[in-house]
Parts: sequence; structure tokens; C-alpha cells
Amino acid sequence: MSNYYYNGFILHRRSFKETGLLLDMFLREQGCVSLVLNRKPSSRSQQSNVLQPFNYLSVLYYGKNELKTLKHFESLSTYCVLQGKYLFSGFYLNELLINLLDKFQEMPRLFDAYSLALQKLNLKLPIEPILREFEFLLFEELGIGIDCFADAEQLPISTSFYYRYVHEIGFIKLKHYEEGSIAGKTIIQWQAQQWDNDELSSAKQLTRQILQHQLQGKPLKSRELFKKIRPHSNS
Repeated sequence: MSNYYYNGFILHRRSFKETGLLLDMFLREQGCVSLVLNRKPSSRSQQSNVLQPFNYLSVLYYGKNELKTLKHFESLSTYCVLQGKYLFSGFYLNELLINLLDKFQEMPRLFDAYSLALQKLNLKLPIEPILREFEFLLFEELGIGIDCFADAEQLPISTSFYYRYVHEIGFIKLKHYEEGSIAGKTIIQWQAQQWDNDELSSAKQLTRQILQHQLQGKPLKSRELFKKIRPHSNS
């Protein structure tokens, strides 16, 4: 059994059998893993506070199967306490990682982007740019990146045209505007991550289209929760 500790974030926790706890984690050197803690800590204990989503831990685990056993853990930072729409945005990021990444798929660049996104959410910075930038990088890491520099014919994106995005092909240049098409100017703004209202709205529509395809229509719980609180939020 290895005594190597891995660092990462808790994405989700739930009860396992009668006394255990199952943790989904995103580790910098291991990607997404599922760990079982055979004896769940008391709800009022310090350990229970540590084992919460978004907390950054060092973990030691073992096992030959995909589901590993957590042997030891310790907190590496103060607790990340997100609230309201920032909390549900964090849950949204976690759901994307759990649903789209294969187990033990090492992605250090995406890990660093996730860590930065949590920091920004914790600081209550504007949510939409945080989510769009993370989604764009996630797609790139999954090999389905949105090429904002060239269309499907490998010609530079032009401000003179509108484009339609097609999965696994890219941006198709259109002769004229069509409903749901994207202005070349908007795509070029995405290159520089310049997120004005029009750019954010178009990017959100596109990322939802791609996610629906990748998730095969599977709904995201965090999105449903956010819809419930949105009428009462200031966003």
C-alpha cells in the first residue's frame, strides 16, 4: 500500500451503507476519484466540518478497485463557505466534473482553473464570467474545445459574418443571419475573454448546447436549484 498523499477538493459527499461516507473528490494528480470512509464522523465533530464540498484536503487512500478506501485525511486550508447563488454555482462546477470526467483522468490545468473559480466565487465576483471561462477550458481539456480563431474550413473568424456551431465540426460560416447564429465579432471577443452582456448571453447559449449534447440530456440538479432561488436573488 502506497503512503503517498494526494491533494484535492471534495466535490460531493453522501452516506454509504449504514455507517460510512462516500466522497467524490477532484485531485490534482489523480483527477476525479471516489473514496469511502468506513465510519462517518459525528455531525458535530471537526472531521465532519472538514469533509464538506469545496474544502481542500490532503488524502491517503488504498484499494485495487475503482472505489478506493480513505485511510487518512487532513485539511490544507480554511473552509470555503459559499452562500446563495455562489453556492449553487459551485455545485454546478462540481456536477460538471463528476459527470464529464473519467475516473483517474489527471487534469492539472483544469484543477488549477477550478481552484481559481472557487476563489472568485468565494470573493463574490461576477458569476457568469467565472462559469463561462471554466466551461470553455473544460471543453478544451475534454478535446471538444471551441475554436474561436478559425471556422470549420480553417479560415479566420471574421466580424463580417455570422456563424452556426456544429458539434465535432466547429463554426460554420453563414451567408446571412439565422436565428441562433453567433456574430463573428462576438466569437472574437471570446478569444480575449471580454465578457460584455451580449458575449456572455451568446456564450451561455452555446455552452448549454454543448453540455446538453455531452450529458445526453441528463439534467443538472444545481441548475434546477438555482432556478428556484433566482427570483429572490439580486442577480
